Amino acid sequence: MNALRVIFLMFVFAAVMLVISQNTATLGYRAPLELDLWLVHLTSPSMAMYVFVFLCFILGIIFGALTFYPGNREIRENLRLLRNRINLLKEELMTLEQQKKQELKDIQEQAAPEEKPIREEPVLVHTSSAWGKAAMAGFVITFILLVVFYYYAQTEMDLLKKRMSESEEKAVHLTQATEDSLSSMEETLLSLELKFQDETGKIEERLRDIDEEIQILERQPQKTRDYLTLMHLQQYMQNLEYLQQGAESEIDREKLDQAGEMLQKAIEHYRGKNQE
Repeated sequence: MNALRVIFLMFVFAAVMLVISQNTATLGYRAPLELDLWLVHLTSPSMAMYVFVFLCFILGIIFGALTFYPGNREIRENLRLLRNRINLLKEELMTLEQQKKQELKDIQEQAAPEEKPIREEPVLVHTSSAWGKAAMAGFVITFILLVVFYYYAQTEMDLLKKRMSESEEKAVHLTQATEDSLSSMEETLLSLELKFQDETGKIEERLRDIDEEIQILERQPQKTRDYLTLMHLQQYMQNLEYLQQGAESEIDREKLDQAGEMLQKAIEHYRGKNQE
């Protein structure tokens, strides 16, 4: 009978585990529990449904044990008294059997002293259900351990999923920020390139104008040409200073500085010629 009970409980445990494994999303739904007693309003923190079911199971065991404890205690006392009475009756029965055997032995000795009486020894059969109780206790302990392990594993899985989602969000934000910075850098480079092309075109135009002015100066007297050349060089120097202020890169600044040094040397040269 105890074996059948253990097998039945094993089937129940297997069914419960199948229900839990196949309804993980439903049982893992977290929500707070509320209790409104008009004067007092109680709210619990958010918890999963399987935790609530497990707590109800534990509380049911505790309240059931507390409810049936007085009756069980009385039954145990009555059972202990009945066992003591049974033991006393067994002792009286054994005493009576021994007296009866002794009387039979005396009669047999008197009737036939040469024959030896057959000695009958009582056979005691001890029955115990301790292994059934041990199996039941082992089953309950195993069930509790498995439920605790499942709760721990589910909690760890939830934390891992949360960390993975946070990592994915961070990666998406980082990728978006990188793409935005790259697009802004491309726009900046494009604008700088366009500006550099514009400035280069202006410089080329000014060089053409300088070539034309030089050709005109070659047809004028030497002093006038030197004076006009000095004026143009000074004007170019001012324009070059303006370009130096608006330079975007180090290479542009270096090239403009070199051009400024050459213009400064040319201005000093023509000043010296005009002072002679």
